[in-house]
Amino acid sequence: MSESPARERLFVSPRARKLALEREVPLAVLQGSGEHGRIVEADVEAYLSEVGPVSPTARKHALERGVDLRMVRQDGTAGRIMLDDLKRAQAADADALEAPEVLAPLQARLETCTPMRRAIASAMLASARDIPAFALEATIDAGPMIELRAAHKRNGSNAGYGDFIARAVSMAIHKHPMFAAQWKDGAIQWFDRVDLAFAVSIPGGLVTPVVRDCSSLSVQQISEASLALVEKARAGKLKMEDYSNAVFTLSNLGGFPIDRFTAIVPPGQSGILAIGRIRDEVVVKDGGMFMGKRLSLTLSADHRYIDGADGARFLATVKELLEAPKRL
Repeated sequence: MSESPARERLFVSPRARKLALEREVPLAVLQGSGEHGRIVEADVEAYLSEVGPVSPTARKHALERGVDLRMVRQDGTAGRIMLDDLKRAQAADADALEAPEVLAPLQARLETCTPMRRAIASAMLASARDIPAFALEATIDAGPMIELRAAHKRNGSNAGYGDFIARAVSMAIHKHPMFAAQWKDGAIQWFDRVDLAFAVSIPGGLVTPVVRDCSSLSVQQISEASLALVEKARAGKLKMEDYSNAVFTLSNLGGFPIDRFTAIVPPGQSGILAIGRIRDEVVVKDGGMFMGKRLSLTLSADHRYIDGADGARFLATVKELLEAPKRL
């Protein structure tokens, strides 16, 4: 029997709180069955029914330590859970704890870098040295995008969230063409199409294959083109033309438990968008609290020719498109 960690009790009805206080029920061990996970009176009553008779001292001990009495077995002689039953269960839990894993010692060594790693290091150093970058973050309501992706999937599409974001970014760049430009020898070189790079992790490094003229492609076409490039990258078959001359990059860590991060602007590009995971959050709306799906996007941009207000307008456009994704 383990002690439950204290947790935030945002969703407890007044009647449930009153009953729990009267009957000494640790609210932290309950799972709410009410709307949005709210703990209601029925949840407290169900707990009491499942636990059965408990001695006053055992009940007080469980309340003080947040112990779930449903996990405690009484010895069968007293007809109710006693303090000794509770302590015996806690001692058994303590004995059952696994010993810490013994880690093998680390090995000190000098390793020669591969050409790929040296190229990555050189590019990152050039970015840090030459590009005065700034970062802006926007939080997106991902619910509409999730619903639209589900509709696409029902129609046989394999497009992922990254493909919807790529389409929104390419449309935003089309509207804000300074993001389809680069700083070049004291001048600004403008380009006439949106070639987007996608950061892809492969063994030994990172590559950035490019989907050409992205703003002219549908979400499904972007999905097919990017998937083909990812397969080529992981098979080591990318050619120079597959990963050169992008105007902007997307870096997506949505498959990891990463809410947000800041990426480094690739040399020769206007910026990069760092994409975190879609997460559950409590949202305050119209005076109430609800569960919502949220996504953080962080823009890093070249401050030599893109100002903060330009970046803010660009992110606002991306946010607007993703929150009304039927326009994509």
